[in-house]
Formats: sequence, C-alpha cells, structure tokens
Amino acid sequence: MASDRGGKAVAAGYLAHLMGCVLSERVPDGLPAGCSWADVTSNARENSILGLVWHAARVLDGIPDDVRESCQRFSDVVALHNVRYEAEREAICAALRAEGLSVLPLKGAGLVSRYPDYSMREVGDNDLLYGFVDADADGSLHGRPDPDGSLLARAQGVARRVMEGLEYELVAGPDRVHMEFCKDPGLCFELHHALFDDLVPFRVRYDDPWRFARVRRGALGVTPAPDHPAGFELGLPPEDEYVYLMAHAYRHSVYRGFGLRTLADVVVMLGVLGDGADWSYVDAQLEELDISGFAARLRGLAVAVRDGAPLTGDQLDAVMHMMLSGTYGNDAEAYRIRMRRYALEGCGPRLAELSRFFSFDSVRGLPEFSVFCDHLALRPLFQSCALSSGLANLFVTQPC
Repeated sequence: MASDRGGKAVAAGYLAHLMGCVLSERVPDGLPAGCSWADVTSNARENSILGLVWHAARVLDGIPDDVRESCQRFSDVVALHNVRYEAEREAICAALRAEGLSVLPLKGAGLVSRYPDYSMREVGDNDLLYGFVDADADGSLHGRPDPDGSLLARAQGVARRVMEGLEYELVAGPDRVHMEFCKDPGLCFELHHALFDDLVPFRVRYDDPWRFARVRRGALGVTPAPDHPAGFELGLPPEDEYVYLMAHAYRHSVYRGFGLRTLADVVVMLGVLGDGADWSYVDAQLEELDISGFAARLRGLAVAVRDGAPLTGDQLDAVMHMMLSGTYGNDAEAYRIRMRRYALEGCGPRLAELSRFFSFDSVRGLPEFSVFCDHLALRPLFQSCALSSGLANLFVTQPC
C-alpha cells in the first residue's frame, strides 16, 4: 500500500510539473523514476488534462511512438471539439437572446479561450446561465423580479423550446438549478437559472448573479421577437470570475472533491488577473463567502505549480488527492471527505456513515431518490433503498 501510494504521489507530482511548465513556458524534466507514460496519460485522461500536459511532454525524448501518436491525435480532437462548441454556443446564445433571455457563459465555456491554445482545456459540456435581465440607467444589471416563480417557469419553457428547435434533447431537469440538453455527436449544454443550489451555504450571495456581470453584446447581432427586446450576452469581470471559480471549487471540495483541471484553471486565472487586479476586492469577496482559507491554500498551490517551486508535503498530498478524484470528484473521495469531517467533529465515523445512509435529508433532491420525495407513501421504503445502494461502502477499503 505504501509503495502504491508513493507511485501515485510521483505521478501526481509529475502531472503538476507538466501543467506548470506548459502554462509558464518552461521546458519540463524527463519522466521520473517510479512512473510510466501509461501512468501519466491514464491519470491525465481521468482529470481531463491530457491535451494540456501533452503540450509540455511532447518536446521530450523517450516517449513511445504509440503514446506520442495517441496523445497528439487526442490533442487535435480536443481543439476541434472546442471550436465546434464555440460555434454551437454562438448559435444557442443568439437564439436565446432573440427570445429576450440574457446569457452568461460559465466555467469551461469561458475558460477555453483563456488558455494559450484551444487544445489545452478539455470540456465535457458547456454551462450557460440564462434568465430575464434588466439594466438600470447607470448600466448595472439585475434579474427581473419574480416573486411567484412564474417568470422562471416562462424562462425554462422558452429555453427548452429554443434548444429543441436547435435539435437538442432534454436529458435531465429541470432540477434545482439547471436543465441539460444534448445532441449528437457529443454536444451537451447545461442551462442554469441559478449558480448554486440551496445546499450551498453561500448561495445567498449569488441569489442575483447578474449584478456581477457586464454586457458583452447588447441588441446587436440578433433579431428579437416584436413583443420584447433582445437579451444581453454577458461576461464576468476577471475578479468575479476568479471568485466564482473558487466558490465552485469549494463546493466540490466539501462533497466529492475535484481534479487537476480545476488547479490548472486557477493557474490560468492568476495569469489573467496578474498584479494589476483588484485583489482587495477579491479578498473581500472570498471573506464574505467564508472560503478565504480554502482559496488561499489553492492559490498558494497554483502559484507553486506555476513557478515550479518544490511542493510541500501538504501540497503534494493535495495534488495526489486531486488526481485520484478525477475531473468531477468521485465516490471514493466523497467517502474520504466525510470520514475526515466526522473525525474533526468527534463523531464515530462508521456510525455517522450508517446514520447518513438512513437519513432522507442527505439525498433530498437527488434524481435517483426523487420517487420518495414525490410519493410520501413510499417514504418508509427509503431505508431499504439506501441500504442496498450504499451500505456496502462501510465495508470496502477506501483510499486514504
């Protein structure tokens, strides 16, 4: 187990090294002892950073021909995929805006163009925030008041009609915050009416996320319906984009973890912000969200990776757990996070985990348990369902 852990730490450290080299234009070191190119490429794929690290690794000698050909082909596919997404996103945004909905690209949809090359930032889908937005005389934005929820229902209906008109199929939602639409070959868009669900403690800050946005495009470029003006295409200022990136990473960190792609995103955003950013504003916003400590640690790690500085033991441990979490986190990391939280709270981990599985509140709103929320008569059967679906985790050895 110790040697296995050591091998994973070597692979994680080398992936972080390659990330820092490509984003800072340094020549990377060769493959370290105790690590193979199969380790590098498989873990990079699991973290959606193969296209990124390949830009650093491809200058090295000693890479097997089949690995080199596979990585280059993958890198080319990522670039083409991102170009297709960009074109499709333009069409979707124009169609939504023509119906009076404003749109704000989120996360990867906006980050791709911030990387040095289109093949460096892999995306699994594109996220768009949509809604009816009004502008005040001073140019500030805010969501249109919706006291009874009817405006949200209308926006969801419009968004669904637009997406289905563009040959997308609704595959999930509407749930708490988004609808997911897909079409072949491999295009998926998540349309969000909110940035965070009610489970996130700082959701109130983002109750009206439009107030942070700035107009990129007004009425130009679309022909609105005759009964309403066109919506805006919006973007976040870099400082607010960074704060949202940290908030989103924090949300993942307390539930299922997050992977190395998020670390790369932070490195890229630090480059965008630079020394001229309004860091006092950023720090104040992070303090308001109560995630200053988390953000400081992640930023410190990103700076070390960017600059090629030796990682501390804690930083290397963090990088390894990011690598093991995969792009979006996973069940094993979620289990480790809960065990650590139980220990800090002085709870008995096994008993606390058992209680969690039998607590309906822990799964309220999850699609796989929605039947118990919709049909109260079935609620007594919830414990049996929870037992069969998750209790086995108590008796499976989890990575530390």
